[in-house]
Amino acid sequence: MTDLELDNRLYLVTAANSGIGNEIVNALLRAGAEVLVTTRSNEWVGGKGGRLTHITADLLSAHDCAQVSAKLSKLHNFSGVVHVAGAWVPGNITEVSSVDFESAISVNLKTAYNILKVSLPLLRSRGGGSIVTIGSMLGLSPVPNSIAYSSAKAALIQFTKSLALDEGRYGIRCNCVCPGLVDTEQTQNVFQNDKWVEVLTQSYPLGRLGKPSDISGAVRFLLSDAASWMTGLVIPVEGGYLLSSETPSAQ
Repeated sequence: MTDLELDNRLYLVTAANSGIGNEIVNALLRAGAEVLVTTRSNEWVGGKGGRLTHITADLLSAHDCAQVSAKLSKLHNFSGVVHVAGAWVPGNITEVSSVDFESAISVNLKTAYNILKVSLPLLRSRGGGSIVTIGSMLGLSPVPNSIAYSSAKAALIQFTKSLALDEGRYGIRCNCVCPGLVDTEQTQNVFQNDKWVEVLTQSYPLGRLGKPSDISGAVRFLLSDAASWMTGLVIPVEGGYLLSSETPSAQ
């Protein structure tokens, strides 16, 4: 077994029914891990059986999070959490309603609080593990018309750092991966517009926008023993975007 393999470990992956989350699940399975997936919908497109289990859960519901915790408590090899849940909310401060702003905070931050509050005690009792939250490069450097989303992801970054400080004594590592613009079902309004893709690509020194596999590789590394002395880190996976001075408006 190499340091990057995840054999005989089980990870909880939230909001994994599409895009980045689904690719993370597949990457962990390829690395030998077992995966418990949560989705808010009863529909799960990734299959069942073998080393993958699906449970329906709304992570804003304390009851549903308790159900997930109860499931995890029965699994002897629970080793960590990848928290993917989040939602894009566009607009500037005059355009974003108070309801939408609160929703952005809830979906991007409170879901992390709710699920980790019930799963971290299990990791403590088992001698440690690894947490990876999925932030955004906009939590590090916002673009215009992203005030709700950028604020929520910035808060998630500090939340993850705080977890790293508190949980290190229990052998639990906590890191945040911050993707750039990635081609998923949720970003097709951008990726189906060739002109807009061309404009955006100019802001990426590596000359292309992201793929879900770009993010899953970083997550797999952070969960593995190869990252055993890494915690409290914020890792941008964004093709060098943050090096650029150009910031096209979010659409």
